[in-house]
Amino acid sequence: MEITKECEIDMFKAVLFDLDGVLVDSEPAYKRVDMRILESLGICMPNEEYDTWMGTAGEEMFAQLKKQYGFSQSVGELTRMQLDFMLEDFRKGGFGAIDGAASLVKTLGEKTDFVMAVASSSPTVYIKEVLNRLGLREYFQLLISGESIPRTKPAPDIYIECAKQLSIDPALCIVLEDSKNGITSAKSAGMKCIAFSSSKDRNQENDLADYTFDKMKDIERFLLGLADHD
Repeated sequence: MEITKECEIDMFKAVLFDLDGVLVDSEPAYKRVDMRILESLGICMPNEEYDTWMGTAGEEMFAQLKKQYGFSQSVGELTRMQLDFMLEDFRKGGFGAIDGAASLVKTLGEKTDFVMAVASSSPTVYIKEVLNRLGLREYFQLLISGESIPRTKPAPDIYIECAKQLSIDPALCIVLEDSKNGITSAKSAGMKCIAFSSSKDRNQENDLADYTFDKMKDIERFLLGLADHD
């Protein structure tokens, strides 16, 4: 566990979760799927370049890559392919919940007054299916997908919209993120941010985050401590 800045006990009203890499261990699956799609387009992308897209919506990624590489397939076709492959992988058990994530969500939902929401760059149908199958949907008052937001992470739009729909000041929200793009999005929205660093295969730049943890159990204890001070 690392607290990257002075830990002040603030009064938070909402805990906002990213999905991929925070609640579900799906980022290796996304990487497999995206590399498969890119290879079908004749694109061999280095790992370092791919990592810069972590936390960005598939539609945004493919739109930018289409400008760069000029492939003929439409952005819509590629994002649908990505979604189909990811759901297929999930249904076959290719990935599941991050260790300790379900306990964190259930504990906060049952023992605190925090309002909870998911703000993910992934499509709505994917968010709902993953949460439903993990038995976590009931704990979230709001789900927001990047497909309904004009600018995706690292822009702050998704978190600003989340706070707006919850009618909660962004300063009273704390976000759980795992990617540089997601952390930048949360901080640009005026929120405190916890960086969850579990990935062993890529370096994360968490300097912007207020707190950094590598175990969900530590995040659970930390947030329960904040709830006790509210």
